[in-house]
Amino acid sequence: MVRTDRKIPYVFLVAGLIAALALVCLASGSFGLLPASSPNRVAEHAQPTNGDAAVALVNGDAVTLKEFKARMPRLRGEIMTYCQQTYGLEPNESTFWSASCGGESSLERLKEATLRLLEEDRIREQAAVKAGLHAAIGYDAFLEAWETENRERARRVAAGQVIFGPRELSEAAYYQYVVANTVLTLKQWLLEQKGETNYERWIDEQLKQATIELNRQLYEKIAL
Repeated sequence: MVRTDRKIPYVFLVAGLIAALALVCLASGSFGLLPASSPNRVAEHAQPTNGDAAVALVNGDAVTLKEFKARMPRLRGEIMTYCQQTYGLEPNESTFWSASCGGESSLERLKEATLRLLEEDRIREQAAVKAGLHAAIGYDAFLEAWETENRERARRVAAGQVIFGPRELSEAAYYQYVVANTVLTLKQWLLEQKGETNYERWIDEQLKQATIELNRQLYEKIAL
């Protein structure tokens, strides 16, 4: 479920990610600063509109434009379903993404959900590093790890060794794999080190405490 309404709490789909795991077995610029919980996180100056430009900073770590665009399709179907079922919008209409879905456009809802997803990604990665776990922070590090994983899979296949899942993972499949593994490991760490049994509650608290800076001018230019 994505945050499709400001009054509906965002719940990260750990179960869906674990299912996917079973199947496949930054930039510079000036930012305005407001607390993470503020609905009006604003940056005063635009970034260059290239893929490495930072749409947001989460505790200083970038969410780049290319990463934002790579994650938007992941939530597209859920936003389409929500706006159709809740507000009667027709996804096949050419005006669907500009039409009002509860007071804001369907596209704006998709962007808000994507931003929240990526904020959680950075928080989870940062927490994993603090916990002493192996984790890559940021999109470039993720892409490098993905390429390394596929090279290792190819090497093992060439050597006649057994691998789980396909010979090569797509970016989307590898993302699901990484998220599911990291969440499971963090859950175990939280239980052992802090006695925390509710991961969703813990990650929400980390988001509330995070310093999140949004480059609003760049954010508003993002389109499908």
